[in-house]
Amino acid sequence: MIVVTALHLGDEKGLPILVNIGAPGDTAGLLLAVAVEESENIDLQLRRGIETLLVNDCCAVVSQWAMSSESLDLALMCPDSALALVERDNRFEVVGPILMNAEVLVTKKDRPILSIGFAQGRIRHAEHVASTFKDSVAVSAMLPASLPYAYEKNVVDGVVVDFLTALTLNGNKTSLAGAEKHNISYVLVVRKSFRKSLAYTQLLTAIEKATYKLAQPDELSRVVTQYKNKKMGTKEIELWQKMQVRFVIPTSMLIASLKSRELNLQNTENVVTN
Repeated sequence: MIVVTALHLGDEKGLPILVNIGAPGDTAGLLLAVAVEESENIDLQLRRGIETLLVNDCCAVVSQWAMSSESLDLALMCPDSALALVERDNRFEVVGPILMNAEVLVTKKDRPILSIGFAQGRIRHAEHVASTFKDSVAVSAMLPASLPYAYEKNVVDGVVVDFLTALTLNGNKTSLAGAEKHNISYVLVVRKSFRKSLAYTQLLTAIEKATYKLAQPDELSRVVTQYKNKKMGTKEIELWQKMQVRFVIPTSMLIASLKSRELNLQNTENVVTN
């Protein structure tokens, strides 16, 4: 799910303005939750709190429509959906990655892996699975919400899911990040006209503070428990680190191009790791 969050920030004259941000309900959404916390420290002027509205999976047409219709000023989107949007609508651009390596492959123990499910629309997941297993498995696109059910009911032998979902499933857990550990899970997309505003600068400051905060294991544990109602103890933190999941400052890893469903990165300085 995507949560559309309406933030009331201040403009250059100190007057309240409304900023609409689309964020997923999975691991990436933690960043926005902490950014809202940090906004109290950097005077984002949240005059009337936060309003939320459930929309849909970020790779679905409806979320891309929300951006194109200017219902959203910014969004945290998976690379596949971001690519589809910026190729179709030049009013938007990708600022940079915000979450790395959050996709986890969960497979059954002690049985042959013949079939793997992935979220529909996320073509890169199918490509990652194909490169790992070659032609030995069947890959099926499914609704994101159906993946855990399909796995538990043995419809498939493995699924590619978000890290927080992977915590709820039994089985072997493998990162899809590859040797370089630079698999981009989510990027920040912005409407170009909004990028010129003071509110955009303020929001980036809050996101940067949230990124550093979430790099601390104790803070990560608190946030996951508070906002997702999931246990994030020593075992879960160790898995997070093993999978090399990490939030990054979007402007510290510049995307050079979006083409052929690949995101090319430049300048990896100032990446926050835990």
